Amino acid sequence: MEKRSAEHIRNEFLEFFREKEHEIVPSASIVPDNDPTLLFTNAGMNQFKDVFLGEGTRPYVRAADTQKCLRVSGKHNDLEEVGYDTYHHTLFEMLGNWSFGDYFKKEAIAWAWELLVDRWGLDPDRLYATVHEGDEKLGLAPDDEAANFWRSETTLNPEHILYCGSKDNFWMMGDTGPCGPCSEIHVDLRTDADRAKVPGRDLVNEDHPMVMEIWNLVFIQYNSQTDGSLKPLSAKHVDTGMGFERIVSVLQQTEGSTYDTDLFRPLLDQVAELSPLDGLSSYDELGATGDEADRIRIALRVIADHIRTIAFAIADGVMPGNTGRGYVIRRILRRAVRYGYQTLGLKEPFLYQVAGTVVDMMGTMFPELERGRDYLVRVTRAEEESFLETLGTGLSFFERLLPHVKAGSGMDVAALRKDSKALDLLSKAFPDDDRDRAVERFAKAAAESNLAGEIAFLLHDTYGFPVDLTQLMAREEGVGVDMAGYNASMKQQRERARAATSFKVDQSGSDSWTTVSHGDTAFVGYDRSSVEGAAVRAMRQMGEGSEARYELVLDETPFYAESGGQVGDTGTLRIGDEEIAVLDTVKGTGQTVHVVDRLPGDADAPVSAQVDVARLSRIKKHHTVTHLMHAALREVLGPHVQQKGSLVAPGQLRFDFSHFERVTPDELKRVEQRVNEVIQRNIAKGEDRE
Repeated sequence: MEKRSAEHIRNEFLEFFREKEHEIVPSASIVPDNDPTLLFTNAGMNQFKDVFLGEGTRPYVRAADTQKCLRVSGKHNDLEEVGYDTYHHTLFEMLGNWSFGDYFKKEAIAWAWELLVDRWGLDPDRLYATVHEGDEKLGLAPDDEAANFWRSETTLNPEHILYCGSKDNFWMMGDTGPCGPCSEIHVDLRTDADRAKVPGRDLVNEDHPMVMEIWNLVFIQYNSQTDGSLKPLSAKHVDTGMGFERIVSVLQQTEGSTYDTDLFRPLLDQVAELSPLDGLSSYDELGATGDEADRIRIALRVIADHIRTIAFAIADGVMPGNTGRGYVIRRILRRAVRYGYQTLGLKEPFLYQVAGTVVDMMGTMFPELERGRDYLVRVTRAEEESFLETLGTGLSFFERLLPHVKAGSGMDVAALRKDSKALDLLSKAFPDDDRDRAVERFAKAAAESNLAGEIAFLLHDTYGFPVDLTQLMAREEGVGVDMAGYNASMKQQRERARAATSFKVDQSGSDSWTTVSHGDTAFVGYDRSSVEGAAVRAMRQMGEGSEARYELVLDETPFYAESGGQVGDTGTLRIGDEEIAVLDTVKGTGQTVHVVDRLPGDADAPVSAQVDVARLSRIKKHHTVTHLMHAALREVLGPHVQQKGSLVAPGQLRFDFSHFERVTPDELKRVEQRVNEVIQRNIAKGEDRE
């Protein structure tokens, strides 16, 4: 069998289906478009989901592509397995071909066989095909149609056609919706001697690393109903998926190891060359044997896998951060940094260099990598630098306490009490306890072979260790993490944060309001800065003497209440013969509340409300500048910049935004120049209202 490069294999797949009149479509983003059910794109069919649901169409009925996929959350989560074997990955490519109401089982089976056997030269005797055995609960008979096509359209040994259950051979998009039987193609890569001992058919779908699925042909022909029944679809579809890394391993004959293919070897060897460890020069030349060699290879595999994920995610706009997708990528990046630091001796940023190699290797097929090269390299380096500031201290903390945890129920508590450094660490992790109580709680967790959850939380909160990283480090040492304690500490911190931000006067107590008149309230300040003939709806006094606070509500008001970082309006209210100063305007429960210097003597009198227009004019200018500044920052620093907060006041403006490194004086000057340039153009204001 001819040995092909990964690039050649990918191109051959696409060209094969181009010959079969398929539209070759680009990979969708790793960030799903308009699909809130997914954190990341995890299958080739994601971009065609609307077609299968009958909600969208395409200008073609046949398509093929290679789709970048990420499986790091939910039921499809391979993160914990990466590095510990030679075939799990977080990011992978899925080769696929689709038919939207065009060809069906006969062609899908015939073409799969043609590509695998006639074009790529796989040994037919090592291939197996599974078909659905039927399901009484679903009211389905065995898929003899697919089995018969395997007999009539291919030269597959009939004894290699296996009927399997719904778990492996029936695909459903969800509890309801399009679904159908699958036909999987498996390959047996074992030696002839091993195959003679145990037939391959006995190992299909048994998670044997050398007897693996390489292609799944899904025949979407039913629509699942809410009552569990199936109705035939008017248009039948084909959705196939073949793991690219896996088929490359098969064709390059790497004995099931995807890391030994040319998709990963350049990355593995580069990381090895960057390491200062004596004797480590490549994935093959480790300068170590036994368990130490295994540790090094695991670290190399983790880093090679993770840097691909990092590069693709950042190129598709995922900024490492503390929430959502951004936090997933930050966790993955910090896992890679920790392996490099602790196992390979890489104490300085290094991932960013390997990210450049990912672009070199894959930027032609995925041009978004090349377009975002400088950006993704800079973001990766900034993230590395940030974590390295605390990584060493956090590891020292972990390693100081680890021997006591590993001692378990046999911990020498007396020795722990004499370890002043360990006690200092425990006092930080258990800030509400005295030292004796802290030692007691730490020892209780250790007796169950667990690192106390409060320790894991401190590593997370102070040193930036995602809890799954601490769990990984603990697992490597044969201990666990008390997640109940960790979650309790996290909950306590959130409650403290909420309490710390709840500093405003309670304005919701309706029983303290005096009702003056009845009816709705309205804000008219977008159109007017003054109102005549308004009426007081309600008023109240809170507190006494110098601590007193006076508030009132009008039926209509031109005063803007503090919101979105913009301060509330001030001005005057003339109520009858009295002139009352409006000191601030805030939001109440569904109404605008005016904070005034005193309550009126005659609340039934008509009200003239006047905003301080000069002050409001200065606020409006600063409000406009927040939008100009946001746009300029995105132009200068990149489209990842997002507003995180602001203060819009008459005398000043503050704009908070996300960025992965300190803004340089030159960048700041460019932002300033850009904002001033647009101001000088005196562009007419546009306005959209809901």
